[in-house]
Amino acid sequence: YRAIIDVGVLDVANEGYLIPEKESVEIVGGSSDMLVLDIGENEDKFKIGDLVTFKLKYMGALRLLNSAYIEKRLK
Repeated sequence: YRAIIDVGVLDVANEGYLIPEKESVEIVGGSSDMLVLDIGENEDKFKIGDLVTFKLKYMGALRLLNSAYIEKRLK
């Protein structure tokens, strides 16, 4: 299965800076405004509207925090 998320290379460089927290998720492509994920056989039962979480390396966090198009929430 594939999933498309609303974050693209204009928001964060996906090469090595954005790491999916679930091992079953892999970034396989993207464009300026979206990333394509391979979610395998969808054992995690992802559906439209679900959150996909990532770990960030420094440059990934820097670009996301400086993007005017990304909503930021502090907990």
